Amino acid sequence: AKGRWGGAGKKAAGAAPKPPPPEDIKPTTTYASVSKPAPTAAARPTGPGAVWWVRSDLRLTDNAALGACVDHGSHVVPVFLWDNHWRPRWNPEGCAALFLKETLRALDQDLQTRHKSRVVMRRAEGDAPAEVFGGHEDFGDVQMRAHAARLAQSLAVVCCEANCDVVHYCREYHPDDWRRDELVEMELRENFGIRAVAHAGHLLYEPQGMVDNGRPAHVFTLTPYYDRAQKLPPPPRPRPAPAPGSLWPPVEWPASLTVDSGLGLAMDGLQPGRETCRRCKEARVDLCRRHWALPILGEWDCSEKGGLHLVSEFAKVTGGLALYEKARSRADLPNATSRLSPYLRFGVVSPRSLHYALRDAALPAEAKQVMSRRLFWRDLAYFQHWCFPQMSTRSVRPHHDLQEWTSGAEGKQFLKAWTTGYTGYPMVDAAMREMAQTGWMNQAVRIIAAGFLTEFLNLPWQDGHKWFNDQLIDADAPINAMMWQNAGRAGVDQWNFVVDPEAGSQDPTGEYVKRWVPEVARLRAFGVDVMHRPWTATPSQLKAAGIDLGATYPNRIITDLPAAREKTVRAMHRMLLQHPEWRTGSGHDVIMLATGQYVRAHTRPEFRFIRDDGTLTPLEQRDRPVDEAVEEAIIEIHDVLADAPRQKNADLMVTSRVEKVVRKNKWHEQAMYDKLERMPKQAPAPIAAGGDRRRRWN
Repeated sequence: AKGRWGGAGKKAAGAAPKPPPPEDIKPTTTYASVSKPAPTAAARPTGPGAVWWVRSDLRLTDNAALGACVDHGSHVVPVFLWDNHWRPRWNPEGCAALFLKETLRALDQDLQTRHKSRVVMRRAEGDAPAEVFGGHEDFGDVQMRAHAARLAQSLAVVCCEANCDVVHYCREYHPDDWRRDELVEMELRENFGIRAVAHAGHLLYEPQGMVDNGRPAHVFTLTPYYDRAQKLPPPPRPRPAPAPGSLWPPVEWPASLTVDSGLGLAMDGLQPGRETCRRCKEARVDLCRRHWALPILGEWDCSEKGGLHLVSEFAKVTGGLALYEKARSRADLPNATSRLSPYLRFGVVSPRSLHYALRDAALPAEAKQVMSRRLFWRDLAYFQHWCFPQMSTRSVRPHHDLQEWTSGAEGKQFLKAWTTGYTGYPMVDAAMREMAQTGWMNQAVRIIAAGFLTEFLNLPWQDGHKWFNDQLIDADAPINAMMWQNAGRAGVDQWNFVVDPEAGSQDPTGEYVKRWVPEVARLRAFGVDVMHRPWTATPSQLKAAGIDLGATYPNRIITDLPAAREKTVRAMHRMLLQHPEWRTGSGHDVIMLATGQYVRAHTRPEFRFIRDDGTLTPLEQRDRPVDEAVEEAIIEIHDVLADAPRQKNADLMVTSRVEKVVRKNKWHEQAMYDKLERMPKQAPAPIAAGGDRRRRWN
C-alpha cells in the first residue's frame, strides 16, 4: 500500500499486474442500503458495464464520458467521489461547494426520473492513511499520490460490486489535475486491471492544443489566443442527452451515501464573523448553514434544466444577448448578463452548448461578438493556469510577491472593511454585500472591488483571490487567479486601467446601491452622485436621509484616493528597482514558463520608465515606440537561439527574422545588430538562484 502512493516498493520489471480478489477491496464504510430498480422488459446485456466517474460534468447533455458509457453497450453506473482529506486551495469552498451539492442532487433526480438510474455517492477511501494530509497548506507529491490511491481504490470497489471493467471521465484542468488523473489511471490499470479513459468537454479548446512543437504558443492574451483558435477546427456540435431508458442499470446497485448524509460535501460555518447566528443563535458562526444557504439557493435553479433554460432565454432575439453587448457593465440592470458562470464552472451546461446557441442566434454577428469571445477568454484562463500551475498562489511575475504591502493593524482593518462591505464607498460595499448574500456579482463590479483592494488599499491580490474563492458561487481557480493577478499587476496581462470607486458609472440609476446599501438609499432624492458619494452631502441632506456618517454608515477607510494610489505606485517602483534581473532594457517585466523559456510581459508605462530615485523618466527621454518592435524581435530571436541544438537552420531563421524587422525599421538597423551582437550565440546555461538574468536582455 505504501508503495502505491508513497513512491516506495516498486514492482519488478516486466511483472504482470494481478487484480486482487474481491474480498481484498471491500469498502471500509458501511453504507445505507438502497432499493433495487424494477427489472426492465427488454433483454439485459450480460457483459461487464462501465462506470461514469462524475466530476465537473454534472449534466446529461453533451457529455462525452456518459456517451462513451452508453456506447459501451452494457449497464452504466454513475459514481461521484469526495475526498474529505484533500483540500487544496482551488477545491470548491463556501458558495461553490453549496452549488456543487445542489447540482449533484439535481443530477441524481434527473437520472432517477428519466433513466431509473442514480448517482452512487461515496467518500474516497483506501489504504492511504488520512494522517498524510494533516497540517499541509500546500500539497506535495506524497499527498497527491495518496489522494490518487484513495480515488482509484474507491472506483475499483464500485467496479467490483457492479461488474464493470472500464471507467470513463471528463478531464479537469485545475492545477495538479493532470498529474492526479495519470496516477489514478496507472493505479487502476496496474493494481486492479481496470481501464480508465479520459474525454474532453469542459472547454472549447484544450490547453495542450495551443502548443507549438511541444512549447506553449505566444497566446497569453485574448486577441492572439482567439486568432489562433480560429485557425483550428471548430469544436464539435453538442451531443444530445441519452434517450430515456437507454442507461441500463446494474443487476444490483452498489450501496450509496446521500447528498445530505455522510458525504461531507458542504461544510458548516462557511461565513466567519460574529459569535452567534443572527437568526437562531447557533454558536461560532455568523449564520448557521441553513440560514446562510436559503437566500443563496433562492437565487439559483441548480439543475441542468435550469441552466439550459438560461441559455435558451439569453440567446433569443428578445433575450439578454442583445442587451449584453451594449449594457454588460450595468450593475443596475439584472438581465444585462447571462448569469451562466456557475453552470459552466461545474459542467451543468456544456461550453459547446452555449457556443452554438450564440452562433445560431438570429442576431447579426456584431450583436453577439463580445459574448462569443467570453468563452475563449474562459479557455484562455485555463491555458494560463496550465502554463503556470502555481498561479493560484504565486505571482506569474515572481518579483511582484516581494512588494511592500499595507500590513499590521492598518492592513487587517482594511481587509476586514473590504470583505464585510463597510469601506464607506457605496459601490465597493454594494459589490461585496451582493456577493455575500447571493454568491455572485456582475463582472464590472468585480473589477471595482478588485481594483479598490490592489490599487488603493495596497493589499496583495492573494487576499482577494482567497476571499472570492470562498464567497463566489462560480469560484473557478483559473479564472479567479487570472483576474486577480491582472488586477494586482502581477499577471500576464496587467490591467491598463484604474477604476474610480466613486464614479458609479456602472450604476447610473442608483438601483444597485439602493438595493445592497440601503443605509444611503434615501440620498438618491438629492442625486445619484450624492448617493454614490455620501461624504459630499450637506448636513441638511444627511439629516433628511437619516444618515449619521460614522454611525449608520461608515466613514471612508481612506479619504484621499490619489494619495493612496501614489503610495501603491511608490511601493511598486521600489520593488521593481530592487529586482532589475526580472526586467528588460526598456522596463518590461520578464516571466519564465514551466519549460524554462523566458518571455516578455507587457508592462504599464508608469512601471517601466523609472529612474533610480523612484521617479518617472520624462516623456522625451523614454525609448521611441519603434524600439518596442526591435526588442520584441530580439526576444523572439533569443527563443530561436535557445532551441538551436534542435534546429539545423537556426542561423537562417535568425537572419530572416532580423532582416524582416530591419526592413520595417530601417533607421534602427545599426541598433538592431548592436543588440544582436551582445546576445548569447547559443542557449545560455541555467542561472543559479540570485544570478543576473539581465545579461540576456540588454
